[in-house]
Amino acid sequence: MNLPNKKIILIFVILAIAVGGIYAVLKIRPGKFSTSQRATSATQTALQSTADRTGWKTYRNDTYGFAFQYPANLTVVEQTNEDFEVGIDAIGFAVSVREKTGLGIGGLNSVGTTYDKNLDLWIEGTYSGDVFSVIRCDTTPLGDQKIPTMADGGGDVMYSSSENAILTDRSYAIIVTQSRDSEDPNEETINNALSGAVGSFILVDGVQARQAQCALPNVPTLPLIISPTDQSVVYYSKPLSIQLASNLPQGVGAVVSLEHPSSSITLGTFLAGVNFTTHIANVLPTNTISEFQKNGATDLVLKFYRDEGGTKIYLGQAYDKRIKINFVNDAPYSFNAQILSDAHERWYVDSDGTIVLVNKDTSSVGNAIFFERIVDVTASNVYGCFIQSPWGLNTNSNLSNVGGHFAYGIDNKQADPISSYPKTFQQDFGCYAPDGTLLHKTFNYRLQ
Repeated sequence: MNLPNKKIILIFVILAIAVGGIYAVLKIRPGKFSTSQRATSATQTALQSTADRTGWKTYRNDTYGFAFQYPANLTVVEQTNEDFEVGIDAIGFAVSVREKTGLGIGGLNSVGTTYDKNLDLWIEGTYSGDVFSVIRCDTTPLGDQKIPTMADGGGDVMYSSSENAILTDRSYAIIVTQSRDSEDPNEETINNALSGAVGSFILVDGVQARQAQCALPNVPTLPLIISPTDQSVVYYSKPLSIQLASNLPQGVGAVVSLEHPSSSITLGTFLAGVNFTTHIANVLPTNTISEFQKNGATDLVLKFYRDEGGTKIYLGQAYDKRIKINFVNDAPYSFNAQILSDAHERWYVDSDGTIVLVNKDTSSVGNAIFFERIVDVTASNVYGCFIQSPWGLNTNSNLSNVGGHFAYGIDNKQADPISSYPKTFQQDFGCYAPDGTLLHKTFNYRLQ
């Protein structure tokens, strides 16, 4: 069935009965996005309302084969435009009919999800610095019929919006949009109507939902990594050369990365041939080594993609080539901690190097040294940094990758008056070198 050369937008105008029988019109809210977080299946399930819809009216569209219910105090309004689509917008609820070619869902600040009609694939955004896109195969059930849909959207604590795309067995797709505004004074009433409308959405007149493919067809045989071999030693400061058993197939490339369980760094893109050389130091500065600060096992991974008319599509984890290497962080490291100044209104440095805290007001809570920056720490290529004081151990992740200066006071006791401190105490500032060596410096304090 072809789309007519017009656009029909069906708008619900909610009429809420006020005191004395006066009707108030609730505002129609457009979809609002503020983050790129995808609407989760749990959120979608919550929108499949099982609330009592007794007495609700039914809207049915026989041209495009869908229907839904809505409260009897809602009014349906239709508008006609020139575009090839049909839509419904009310109480944050919208339904649109779109051509499959160029179909996309998502929102502001979202990489979005698009449907490639030629490949019959849903493709999400890009991966690894715009290197390739990822095929999406997950589905979210919608409405009483549990219609399989592709969902995308996002929001924050105030606004959220999501789109559920239904690929029909006709020439078009149906998009169901839901928007919510937590600051709306009629939020509960609107959300109840929204959830009920979404929950009642069905396909009619023989229109069927279908699912896209989940993988590219005709994937060629991909070459193995022959060098480096499994458990090879790879140094941070030396070139990393990769050799494949055969040339990359035509139109196939690979993203080369190092991976820990919680971190990944892209080293470059393998475009053709059998050899690839990179310098880890060029893409992984010592002040951003993160999970790669420690020596030890790391995965060297090739993630293959295929170029389909300019769109680079990831083949999936099943086609990855992965070996274990022993990564050696042989880059220089440094650590230094020193007192910022030897004179201040609330502290000074004694002749023996002791930091003297001046108790100016024993009744004032936190008057003494919170935000008083006393010790400056400079470090690079370190991990596991900490501040040890009489009040406990404060691990500080900001120090793990420092490439500049960070100044600290005694921030564990900011809520207490200085009179509650011990008369004398110590603070130990420290980090660990890549080989596990403890780097630290201790400072003595005295309360005056």
